[in-house]
Amino acid sequence: MKIGITGASGHVGGNICRLLLQDGGYQVRAMTFGGHDAGVQGLDVEVVEGNVLDYDSLLRFMDGLDVVIHLAGKISIDGDPDGSVRKINYEGSINTIKACKEKGISRMIYYSSIHAMNPLPLDEELNELRELVGVNWKGSVYDQSKADVENYIKDQVRDHGFDCIIIAPTSIMGPFDFQPSLQGSAIMDMYNGKLPALVNGGYDWVDVRDVARGTIDAIHHGMRGEKYILSGEYLTIKQMADLVALFSPKKAPGIVLPIWVARLGVPFAKLQSIITGKPPVFTNEALSAVKYSCPNMSHKKAKKLWGYEPRSAKQSIKETIEWFRKVGMVR
Repeated sequence: MKIGITGASGHVGGNICRLLLQDGGYQVRAMTFGGHDAGVQGLDVEVVEGNVLDYDSLLRFMDGLDVVIHLAGKISIDGDPDGSVRKINYEGSINTIKACKEKGISRMIYYSSIHAMNPLPLDEELNELRELVGVNWKGSVYDQSKADVENYIKDQVRDHGFDCIIIAPTSIMGPFDFQPSLQGSAIMDMYNGKLPALVNGGYDWVDVRDVARGTIDAIHHGMRGEKYILSGEYLTIKQMADLVALFSPKKAPGIVLPIWVARLGVPFAKLQSIITGKPPVFTNEALSAVKYSCPNMSHKKAKKLWGYEPRSAKQSIKETIEWFRKVGMVR
Protein backbone atom coordinates (compact mmCIF):
# COMPACT_ATOMS: atom_id res chain seq x y z
CA MET A 1 0.00 0.00 0.00
CA LYS A 2 1.33 3.42 -0.96
CA ILE A 3 0.48 6.14 1.55
CA GLY A 4 1.04 9.86 1.16
CA ILE A 5 1.16 12.26 4.09
CA THR A 6 0.77 16.02 3.81
CA GLY A 7 2.48 17.92 6.60
CA ALA A 8 4.69 14.89 7.06
CA SER A 9 7.58 16.74 8.67
CA GLY A 10 5.48 17.81 11.66
CA HIS A 11 5.24 16.05 15.00
CA VAL A 12 2.34 13.75 14.09
CA GLY A 13 3.45 13.21 10.50
CA GLY A 14 6.96 12.17 11.45
CA ASN A 15 5.65 9.67 13.97
CA ILE A 16 3.18 8.19 11.48
CA CYS A 17 6.02 7.78 8.95
CA ARG A 18 8.14 5.98 11.54
CA LEU A 19 5.34 3.64 12.54
CA LEU A 20 4.43 2.80 8.94
CA LEU A 21 8.06 1.89 8.26
CA GLN A 22 8.22 -0.11 11.47
CA ASP A 23 5.09 -2.07 10.56
CA GLY A 24 6.39 -2.82 7.07
CA GLY A 25 4.41 -3.37 3.90
CA TYR A 26 3.96 0.33 3.14
CA GLN A 27 5.56 2.75 0.73
CA VAL A 28 5.52 6.24 2.18
CA ARG A 29 5.54 9.56 0.34
CA ALA A 30 6.06 12.58 2.58
CA MET A 31 5.01 16.03 1.44
CA THR A 32 7.00 18.83 3.05
CA PHE A 33 6.82 22.59 2.67
CA GLY A 34 9.47 25.28 2.52
CA GLY A 35 12.39 22.94 3.08
CA HIS A 36 11.18 21.91 6.54
CA ASP A 37 11.89 18.20 6.69
CA ALA A 38 13.41 17.61 10.15
CA GLY A 39 10.65 15.19 11.09
CA VAL A 40 11.45 12.81 8.22
CA GLN A 41 15.21 13.24 7.81
CA GLY A 42 16.99 9.91 7.59
CA LEU A 43 13.81 7.92 7.03
CA ASP A 44 13.29 5.59 4.09
CA VAL A 45 10.48 7.68 2.64
CA GLU A 46 10.03 9.57 -0.63
CA VAL A 47 10.18 13.26 0.25
CA VAL A 48 8.58 15.76 -2.11
CA GLU A 49 8.02 19.50 -1.81
CA GLY A 50 4.44 20.64 -2.06
CA ASN A 51 1.93 23.23 -0.99
CA VAL A 52 -1.73 22.60 -0.18
CA LEU A 53 -2.51 26.00 -1.73
CA ASP A 54 -0.92 24.88 -5.01
CA TYR A 55 -3.39 22.47 -6.60
CA ASP A 56 -0.99 21.21 -9.25
CA SER A 57 1.59 20.27 -6.64
CA LEU A 58 -1.09 18.24 -4.83
CA LEU A 59 -1.93 16.36 -8.01
CA ARG A 60 1.74 15.55 -8.57
CA PHE A 61 2.11 14.45 -4.95
CA MET A 62 -0.87 12.10 -5.17
CA ASP A 63 0.14 10.36 -8.36
CA GLY A 64 0.03 6.59 -7.73
CA LEU A 65 -1.05 6.82 -4.07
CA ASP A 66 -3.66 4.56 -2.46
CA VAL A 67 -4.29 6.57 0.73
CA VAL A 68 -3.71 10.20 1.70
CA ILE A 69 -3.35 11.33 5.31
CA HIS A 70 -3.97 15.06 5.38
CA LEU A 71 -2.09 16.67 8.26
CA ALA A 72 -0.87 19.93 6.72
CA GLY A 73 -2.30 22.91 8.55
CA LYS A 74 -1.53 25.89 10.72
CA ILE A 75 -2.15 25.79 14.45
CA SER A 76 -2.85 29.09 16.15
CA ILE A 77 -3.61 30.12 19.73
CA ASP A 78 -3.42 33.79 18.82
CA GLY A 79 -6.08 34.52 16.24
CA ASP A 80 -5.48 34.90 12.52
CA PRO A 81 -4.00 38.37 11.93
CA ASP A 82 -2.87 37.73 8.35
CA GLY A 83 -5.61 35.31 7.32
CA SER A 84 -3.20 32.43 6.80
CA VAL A 85 -4.79 30.13 9.40
CA ARG A 86 -8.11 30.12 7.60
CA LYS A 87 -6.49 29.99 4.17
CA ILE A 88 -4.22 27.03 4.90
CA ASN A 89 -6.60 25.05 7.07
CA TYR A 90 -9.77 25.51 5.04
CA GLU A 91 -8.79 26.32 1.46
CA GLY A 92 -5.79 23.98 1.62
CA SER A 93 -7.98 21.14 2.87
CA ILE A 94 -10.63 21.72 0.19
CA ASN A 95 -7.85 21.60 -2.43
CA THR A 96 -6.60 18.34 -0.94
CA ILE A 97 -10.07 16.78 -0.98
CA LYS A 98 -10.67 17.82 -4.58
CA ALA A 99 -7.27 16.47 -5.63
CA CYS A 100 -8.00 13.15 -3.89
CA LYS A 101 -11.26 12.88 -5.83
CA GLU A 102 -9.61 13.79 -9.12
CA LYS A 103 -6.83 11.25 -8.58
CA GLY A 104 -9.21 8.51 -7.43
CA ILE A 105 -7.55 8.07 -4.03
CA SER A 106 -9.23 5.12 -2.34
CA ARG A 107 -9.29 6.63 1.16
CA MET A 108 -8.41 9.94 2.80
CA ILE A 109 -7.74 10.52 6.49
CA TYR A 110 -8.48 14.09 7.55
CA TYR A 111 -6.98 15.46 10.74
CA SER A 112 -9.44 17.69 12.51
CA SER A 113 -9.18 18.66 16.18
CA ILE A 114 -11.09 18.24 19.40
CA HIS A 115 -11.32 22.04 19.29
CA ALA A 116 -13.70 21.79 16.34
CA MET A 117 -16.32 20.54 18.81
CA ASN A 118 -18.38 22.52 21.31
CA PRO A 119 -16.76 21.88 24.72
CA LEU A 120 -19.99 22.53 26.63
CA PRO A 121 -21.46 21.05 28.71
CA LEU A 122 -18.27 20.21 30.60
CA ASP A 123 -19.97 17.72 32.92
CA GLU A 124 -21.04 15.37 30.12
CA GLU A 125 -19.01 12.92 28.06
CA LEU A 126 -17.62 14.51 24.91
CA ASN A 127 -17.89 12.01 22.09
CA GLU A 128 -18.23 12.02 18.31
CA LEU A 129 -21.90 13.06 18.52
CA ARG A 130 -21.06 16.43 20.09
CA GLU A 131 -21.99 19.37 17.87
CA LEU A 132 -19.33 21.34 16.06
CA VAL A 133 -18.41 24.93 16.89
CA GLY A 134 -20.16 27.71 15.03
CA VAL A 135 -23.70 27.89 16.43
CA ASN A 136 -23.79 27.54 20.20
CA TRP A 137 -20.03 27.97 20.65
CA LYS A 138 -18.14 30.22 18.28
CA GLY A 139 -14.61 29.02 18.94
CA SER A 140 -11.46 30.54 17.45
CA VAL A 141 -10.61 30.98 13.78
CA TYR A 142 -8.59 27.77 14.03
CA ASP A 143 -11.50 25.88 15.60
CA GLN A 144 -13.94 27.14 12.99
CA SER A 145 -11.63 26.31 10.09
CA LYS A 146 -11.50 22.68 11.24
CA ALA A 147 -15.26 22.49 11.78
CA ASP A 148 -15.98 23.95 8.34
CA VAL A 149 -13.82 21.30 6.69
CA GLU A 150 -15.64 18.58 8.63
CA ASN A 151 -18.96 19.92 7.33
CA TYR A 152 -17.60 19.97 3.77
CA ILE A 153 -16.43 16.37 4.12
CA LYS A 154 -19.85 15.28 5.36
CA ASP A 155 -21.39 16.77 2.24
CA GLN A 156 -18.87 15.02 0.00
CA VAL A 157 -19.47 11.67 1.70
CA ARG A 158 -23.25 12.02 1.53
CA ASP A 159 -23.56 13.43 -1.97
CA HIS A 160 -20.62 11.85 -3.78
CA GLY A 161 -19.64 8.76 -1.79
CA PHE A 162 -16.24 10.23 -0.96
CA ASP A 163 -14.28 7.83 1.27
CA CYS A 164 -12.90 9.94 4.09
CA ILE A 165 -12.35 9.36 7.80
CA ILE A 166 -11.99 12.19 10.31
CA ILE A 167 -9.52 11.95 13.18
CA ALA A 168 -9.95 14.28 16.17
CA PRO A 169 -6.99 14.10 18.56
CA THR A 170 -6.71 15.92 21.86
CA SER A 171 -3.52 17.67 23.07
CA ILE A 172 -0.61 15.73 21.57
CA MET A 173 2.75 15.17 23.24
CA GLY A 174 5.53 12.69 22.74
CA PRO A 175 8.96 12.03 21.19
CA PHE A 176 10.32 13.06 17.77
CA ASP A 177 9.07 16.59 18.43
CA PHE A 178 11.77 18.41 16.51
CA GLN A 179 10.25 21.89 16.08
CA PRO A 180 8.98 21.63 18.95
CA SER A 181 5.18 21.73 19.19
CA LEU A 182 3.27 24.01 21.56
CA GLN A 183 2.79 21.08 23.92
CA GLY A 184 6.44 20.07 23.68
CA SER A 185 7.51 23.63 24.42
CA ALA A 186 5.25 23.67 27.49
CA ILE A 187 6.81 20.45 28.79
CA MET A 188 10.31 21.84 28.25
CA ASP A 189 9.39 25.06 30.06
CA MET A 190 8.06 23.03 33.00
CA TYR A 191 11.19 20.84 32.96
CA ASN A 192 13.49 23.87 32.94
CA GLY A 193 11.55 25.69 35.67
CA LYS A 194 10.66 28.60 33.40
CA LEU A 195 7.06 28.87 34.57
CA PRO A 196 6.82 30.93 37.79
CA ALA A 197 3.15 30.05 38.15
CA LEU A 198 0.49 27.79 36.72
CA VAL A 199 -3.16 28.41 35.86
CA ASN A 200 -6.37 26.68 36.83
CA GLY A 201 -7.79 24.31 34.28
CA GLY A 202 -6.56 21.28 32.44
CA TYR A 203 -6.66 19.27 29.28
CA ASP A 204 -6.73 15.79 27.83
CA TRP A 205 -3.22 14.72 26.82
CA VAL A 206 -2.45 11.93 24.37
CA ASP A 207 0.80 10.41 23.19
CA VAL A 208 1.70 11.06 19.56
CA ARG A 209 2.62 7.40 19.08
CA ASP A 210 -0.86 6.32 20.15
CA VAL A 211 -2.36 8.85 17.73
CA ALA A 212 -0.11 7.49 14.96
CA ARG A 213 -1.19 3.92 15.71
CA GLY A 214 -4.84 4.98 15.79
CA THR A 215 -4.43 6.63 12.40
CA ILE A 216 -2.99 3.53 10.77
CA ASP A 217 -5.69 1.37 12.35
CA ALA A 218 -8.32 3.80 11.02
CA ILE A 219 -7.04 3.25 7.47
CA HIS A 220 -7.87 -0.43 7.76
CA HIS A 221 -10.81 -0.50 10.17
CA GLY A 222 -12.43 2.94 10.08
CA MET A 223 -15.86 3.40 8.50
CA ARG A 224 -16.35 5.81 5.62
CA GLY A 225 -17.57 9.22 6.73
CA GLU A 226 -17.08 8.50 10.44
CA LYS A 227 -15.13 10.54 12.99
CA TYR A 228 -12.95 9.06 15.71
CA ILE A 229 -11.72 10.88 18.81
CA LEU A 230 -8.21 9.85 19.82
CA SER A 231 -7.92 11.00 23.41
CA GLY A 232 -5.67 10.04 26.29
CA GLU A 233 -5.79 11.15 29.91
CA TYR A 234 -7.16 14.34 31.47
CA LEU A 235 -4.76 16.24 33.72
CA THR A 236 -5.00 19.63 35.34
CA ILE A 237 -2.09 21.92 34.53
CA LYS A 238 -0.88 21.40 38.11
CA GLN A 239 -1.01 17.60 37.73
CA MET A 240 0.89 17.91 34.48
CA ALA A 241 3.61 20.05 36.07
CA ASP A 242 3.90 17.64 39.01
CA LEU A 243 4.45 14.71 36.63
CA VAL A 244 7.09 16.63 34.68
CA ALA A 245 8.82 17.46 37.99
CA LEU A 246 9.24 13.73 38.69
CA PHE A 247 11.76 13.59 35.84
CA SER A 248 13.21 17.10 36.17
CA PRO A 249 15.87 18.74 38.37
CA LYS A 250 13.39 21.56 39.01
CA LYS A 251 10.40 21.64 41.34
CA ALA A 252 6.92 22.27 39.98
CA PRO A 253 5.59 25.78 40.60
CA GLY A 254 3.50 26.03 43.75
CA ILE A 255 1.34 28.94 42.62
CA VAL A 256 -1.84 28.24 40.65
CA LEU A 257 -3.56 31.36 39.34
CA PRO A 258 -7.25 31.71 38.53
CA ILE A 259 -7.89 32.15 34.80
CA TRP A 260 -9.09 35.73 35.27
CA VAL A 261 -5.80 36.69 36.90
CA ALA A 262 -3.80 35.00 34.15
CA ARG A 263 -5.73 36.96 31.53
CA LEU A 264 -4.34 40.17 33.02
CA GLY A 265 -0.90 39.03 31.90
CA VAL A 266 -1.85 38.35 28.27
CA PRO A 267 -0.80 41.83 27.00
CA PHE A 268 2.60 41.43 28.64
CA ALA A 269 3.03 37.97 27.12
CA LYS A 270 2.29 39.44 23.69
CA LEU A 271 4.81 42.22 24.27
CA GLN A 272 7.43 39.66 25.26
CA SER A 273 6.59 37.74 22.09
CA ILE A 274 7.23 40.82 19.97
CA ILE A 275 10.56 41.47 21.70
CA THR A 276 11.82 37.88 21.54
CA GLY A 277 10.28 36.93 18.19
CA LYS A 278 8.90 33.76 19.78
CA PRO A 279 5.21 32.76 20.03
CA PRO A 280 3.49 34.13 23.15
CA VAL A 281 3.69 31.91 26.21
CA PHE A 282 -0.06 32.17 26.69
CA THR A 283 -2.99 33.93 25.05
CA ASN A 284 -6.68 34.40 25.69
CA GLU A 285 -7.38 31.51 23.32
CA ALA A 286 -4.97 29.21 25.18
CA LEU A 287 -6.48 30.16 28.53
CA SER A 288 -9.99 29.52 27.22
CA ALA A 289 -8.87 26.09 25.99
CA VAL A 290 -7.78 24.95 29.46
CA LYS A 291 -10.76 26.62 31.16
CA TYR A 292 -13.36 25.07 28.88
CA SER A 293 -11.88 21.61 28.52
CA CYS A 294 -14.14 18.62 29.08
CA PRO A 295 -12.58 16.18 31.60
CA ASN A 296 -14.22 13.22 29.85
CA MET A 297 -13.19 13.12 26.19
CA SER A 298 -14.19 9.66 25.09
CA HIS A 299 -12.27 7.35 22.77
CA LYS A 300 -14.74 4.48 23.26
CA LYS A 301 -15.65 4.42 19.58
CA ALA A 302 -12.06 3.78 18.43
CA LYS A 303 -11.50 1.33 21.28
CA LYS A 304 -14.56 -0.69 20.32
CA LEU A 305 -13.73 -0.76 16.61
CA TRP A 306 -10.01 -1.51 16.64
CA GLY A 307 -8.88 -1.73 20.25
CA TYR A 308 -7.42 1.76 20.63
CA GLU A 309 -5.76 1.97 24.05
CA PRO A 310 -3.53 4.98 24.85
CA ARG A 311 -0.67 4.77 27.31
CA SER A 312 -0.68 6.72 30.58
CA ALA A 313 0.24 10.40 30.67
CA LYS A 314 3.03 9.62 33.15
CA GLN A 315 4.67 7.15 30.78
CA SER A 316 4.33 9.56 27.87
CA ILE A 317 5.84 12.47 29.82
CA LYS A 318 8.74 10.31 31.00
CA GLU A 319 9.56 9.09 27.49
CA THR A 320 9.09 12.55 25.97
CA ILE A 321 11.61 14.03 28.39
CA GLU A 322 14.00 11.14 27.75
CA TRP A 323 13.83 11.92 24.03
CA PHE A 324 14.36 15.66 24.61
CA ARG A 325 17.45 14.77 26.65
CA LYS A 326 18.72 12.34 24.01
CA VAL A 327 18.67 14.97 21.27
CA GLY A 328 20.00 17.73 23.52
CA MET A 329 16.85 19.86 23.67
CA VAL A 330 16.95 19.73 27.50
CA ARG A 331 19.68 18.78 29.93
